[in-house]
Amino acid sequence: FPTRRSSDLIRVAELGEVVEGSLPRIGAATADGRGEVVYVMVQMLRDANALELMDQLHEQLPTLRGALPEGVEIEIVYDRSVLVRATLKTVAKNLVEGAALVIIVLLLMLGSVRAGLLVATVIPLSKLGAVIGMVSFDVPGNLMSLGAIDFGLLVDGAVVMVERAFHELHRRSPDEDRDTTRKAVVGAMRHVARPMTFSVLVITLVYVPILTLQGVDGKMFRPMALTVVFALLTSLALALTFIPAAAAAWLGHRAVPKRDPMLVRALTWVYRPVLDLALRVPALILLLALGLLGLGGFAFASSGSSFVPQLDEGDLVIQSTRAPDVSLDTAIVEALALERAVREAAPEVLAVTSRIGSPEVATDIMGLEQADVFVELAPREQWREGLSRDQLIASIDEAIAEHAPGGEDRKSVV
Repeated sequence: FPTRRSSDLIRVAELGEVVEGSLPRIGAATADGRGEVVYVMVQMLRDANALELMDQLHEQLPTLRGALPEGVEIEIVYDRSVLVRATLKTVAKNLVEGAALVIIVLLLMLGSVRAGLLVATVIPLSKLGAVIGMVSFDVPGNLMSLGAIDFGLLVDGAVVMVERAFHELHRRSPDEDRDTTRKAVVGAMRHVARPMTFSVLVITLVYVPILTLQGVDGKMFRPMALTVVFALLTSLALALTFIPAAAAAWLGHRAVPKRDPMLVRALTWVYRPVLDLALRVPALILLLALGLLGLGGFAFASSGSSFVPQLDEGDLVIQSTRAPDVSLDTAIVEALALERAVREAAPEVLAVTSRIGSPEVATDIMGLEQADVFVELAPREQWREGLSRDQLIASIDEAIAEHAPGGEDRKSVV
């Protein structure tokens, strides 16, 4: 530069050519081993309804497809509404099957259709009470909270009350005045109300420690514990109020079986000799109980456990990690090779899409060495006969290690 005074200005144009540039890319997206694509992620507002949002998006998709230039297509990589609807279907299936099984057991054990149906009414009423509690305390409804209720626990109190009514009716003459019989039945159930209440409260207290969980565990299990507590308290209130009134009004001598049901007689036939043996040789029973306790403790200690359950959403996500100094171009090449390997690993794989690094709006901060690979699978009924999920994951993992560059890098399939 020529000699300048300190007060002279140096302009940028004197140093070089000024042109418009761009920010460095911090991510990319590829699909099916064919090349780069544009990855669009829809973000949902907090506390929004995922199913309603997805329905609105599906309504707008035809308009969006019509506005795209020729040769550009929209393909859905991950649709959250599929998981939501599958969860609702699973919850409904579990509730129907659980209720039906409990009702069948009640009919077999009580030996009375009228009594069995009376006790079974506690199930939907208790669920209604649980839903009222969930709405009142803003407890979210999900697969954990709605599908984890044990219907057998809900009817315990009602079964105790109805069986006590049966015993009282057995003692009464069929020719006795109806009002007197009703008062006697209610009085008999009043005698077992206190121990029954205590037993239900003991079961309820088992779930109280879960309410103290924090973090991810609390987020998952507290709604379940609250829902169960609401349902149990509702069933207790019904056992103390509705069941005695309904039993006094609907149960009579005709509803009481003449003898124990066949299932009860069969269980008694098996149980009686075991009970006689336990009374004759109590030390042997104690040793067996301690042995089983020790065996159970050993199995629990050696089996390993995870408090957070594994949820199967149907599709797979492969989380891959490459060398920290990898370039974007190299990451794209390796992602395409990985996608081709996964597509060829099994015919059950329908599509493979990779999200490398971070998007422009980096809600999930990831480096270029990291990638999420979304693997779309065919419906389970279209899989090869005898193929399990673990076997499919093993074949994908083997294909990645054998054919994809960097297959030896850290990766996990979820």
